[in-house]
Amino acid sequence: MKPIAVFQNTHDDGPGQFEVFARERSLPIKIFRLYANDSLPPSLDEFNGLCILGSPRSVNDDLAEFRIMESLILEARRERVPVIGHCFGGQILSKALGGKVSRATHAEIGWSDIRAHAHTWFGAERFPMFQWHKEIFSVPRDATLLASSEHCPNQAFSVDEIHFGMQFHCEVDQAKIESWLDKQGKSEIAVSPSPGVQTPVEIRRLLPSRLATSKRVAATIYAQWAKALRA
Repeated sequence: MKPIAVFQNTHDDGPGQFEVFARERSLPIKIFRLYANDSLPPSLDEFNGLCILGSPRSVNDDLAEFRIMESLILEARRERVPVIGHCFGGQILSKALGGKVSRATHAEIGWSDIRAHAHTWFGAERFPMFQWHKEIFSVPRDATLLASSEHCPNQAFSVDEIHFGMQFHCEVDQAKIESWLDKQGKSEIAVSPSPGVQTPVEIRRLLPSRLATSKRVAATIYAQWAKALRA
C-alpha cells in the first residue's frame, strides 16, 4: 500500500493520535517535516492519502508552500485521494476548495463541547475537543457541515464524503497539550480575551476526562476517513 503523506508544519505539532491510528491499522505514513525544510512532494502520485496538521501561521499568508499545498489538495480531489486537515489543515482545505479563512469573533483555546450534525463521522452527538485557533474557515461550496460549537459554527466539514476538514485538534495527546501550555500557553492565553479561551489551570483540570473521550472520537473520525483509502 502507498503511504499517507503527513504535512507537519511545526516541531511541536506532530501527528499524535493520527500516527497511533495508522500504526494500529498497519497504514504506512511518510511525514514531511516542513519546519525542518523538507520539500513538499511534486504530486500525490506516490501517496494513498494526505494528512495536514496545524500551524500558528495563517493560510492567508503569502507563502509559496501554502499555494503548493492548495494545488496538491485540488489534485487530491480530482484523483479522489482522501485528505484530512487538522485546524490549519482544515482551514487550508477550505481555502483550496473555494472557502474563506478569516479572524474568529471568539478565539478558542482549551476544551470546547462539539455538537455533531452527522453521527457517522463521530460516533456521538456531543463530545469535547481541544482547540487552539484564532481564525475560522467557511464551509466550501459542495461541502457538508458536520459539526459546530458555541463559539465556532463551522467545526468540521466533509467534501465528496472522503475529504474531512476540522477546526479542532482531535490528534492531540497529553504530551502535545502540555508542550503547548508550557511554551506558549501563558502568553497567548493572556492576550486572548475571549469566552472561548480557558486558563492553563482549567485546561489541565479537564484534561484527564476530556482527553479520553477525544481519543475515542478521533479513532472514529480516522476510521471513517480511512474507508476511502485504496487497498
